Amino acid sequence: MTGGLMGLLLYYPTVNPPTEVVHQALLYWDGLASVVPRDPRVYGAVASGELRQLEERGLYQPLAFTHDSLDVLAEPGSWDRSWVSGQTSLLLVEELRRIAERPDLPPPTSLPEAVIYTSKISHWLRELLLELGLARRGRRSIMADLMVSKEV
Repeated sequence: MTGGLMGLLLYYPTVNPPTEVVHQALLYWDGLASVVPRDPRVYGAVASGELRQLEERGLYQPLAFTHDSLDVLAEPGSWDRSWVSGQTSLLLVEELRRIAERPDLPPPTSLPEAVIYTSKISHWLRELLLELGLARRGRRSIMADLMVSKEV
């Protein structure tokens, strides 16, 4: 075997996979990866001690989206991307609008049920969530970018 990993299990959308996923990844794969916020301070604050130990041993790889890679989820209506990306984006927008129109959906509160790190989503999606009232900007702290309900 040459140096480096042969195959990684990619866990998404959260940074810290459940313990069972970590154990299965290490049993059946050469390592584990998850998508993390781009800001190293935020990553440092949210990554579990277990993941950091695995990273030190070369068994875990944190992955961060770049501005270019976020463009894979095309802005709705921009058909310069692949058909699948545009269709996926349109379906996402439809579902978010459906959620926003529900009369029983509680608005995001100052104590969020969930947080979305804006470095893990496209700019147009962040703006849509805010426009629809499905998200609130967090306090410009290291931990929160958008505060949302669990359903969102």
